[in-house]
Amino acid sequence: MRPRARIPAGVTLLAAAWLTPGCDWLEGRFKTCRDVRIDLINSQQTVAPIHLAAPAESFGASNFLQSGQSRSVVQCLERGDRKEFRAGSPNGETVGLVTCVAGRSSYEGQPTPRVVWFSNEFLCQEW
Repeated sequence: MRPRARIPAGVTLLAAAWLTPGCDWLEGRFKTCRDVRIDLINSQQTVAPIHLAAPAESFGASNFLQSGQSRSVVQCLERGDRKEFRAGSPNGETVGLVTCVAGRSSYEGQPTPRVVWFSNEFLCQEW
């Protein structure tokens, strides 16, 4: 019969803390990306209202923008990250999709990244 391997108490405690709900502080300590404000803009040249949704968002009243309106979202970004944004018609049908790629290692003191909808196409600006 082989002796049982012992797991050090510190490793067990760390694993338990990692898996315990509500321990976001631990996850935050290992986070390498930075929270960055991103402006989603429905261009003034667009005459119709449109949904502009950030990653993991559903189309809804909070992301329904009239011509010329904008809103801000916060995303965790580091260089090379890819974020997908969608445009949706008033009835909720997806009419546009764009993937913006973070090209900077830091966004501090830099222009705010923007995702702009122009009638039938997206533009990623300042990424």
